[in-house]
Amino acid sequence: MKKTFLLIASLCTLFFSANAQEKDTVREEEISDKGRWRFGITTGVGTSNINKADVRQNVESNVSVQLGATVDFFLTNNAYLESGILLQNKKVAYKIYGTPQTTITGNIDRLDLELPLTFNYKARLGKISLDPQVGGYFSFAPKGSSNKIITDANSSRSTSQDEKTDFGLRFGLGIQLCPLIRLSAAYDHGILDNGWGKSQNVTGGVTFFFK
Repeated sequence: MKKTFLLIASLCTLFFSANAQEKDTVREEEISDKGRWRFGITTGVGTSNINKADVRQNVESNVSVQLGATVDFFLTNNAYLESGILLQNKKVAYKIYGTPQTTITGNIDRLDLELPLTFNYKARLGKISLDPQVGGYFSFAPKGSSNKIITDANSSRSTSQDEKTDFGLRFGLGIQLCPLIRLSAAYDHGILDNGWGKSQNVTGGVTFFFK
């Protein structure tokens, strides 16, 4: 009786041990991501530009650091929504040539809080994935200003304005190197014309996700 009990106990131990090992070796792609949230911190660099239709421009933009947090919500195993909050100092110096007698020179200096919202799709390529994204953004500048000098045939005058908001379209691509690290590049195309033109912003960075 004792030997029978020990045999049954040994078989049970082997069964549960094998079952636990099988669960530990499940491949990542076999785990369902649907309904899962993941959070991370983002850092990178960006450059700002402006675009104004029907005029010739000379724009100098500065490279600035971008910091923020990101959150992803998986709709399916491969499709997810990405949002978060990003902080970036956007600086642009520009000269706009309008009519032959008129030029506008100025500078923009904004500390932007940007809220993106994009739809991403994870295209798996072995152990990595390419994640194209499309969506939009809204930005608010708690600190920002724009100064410009308008020179025409008669005189020269200066004006200043403090633009607080901006919004537009966002297109990008992410490269998921591993479950905890993603490289990304994005292009923002502003829709709002603030008088000096529509903003354009290019950023590249890396996101580190929490387990």
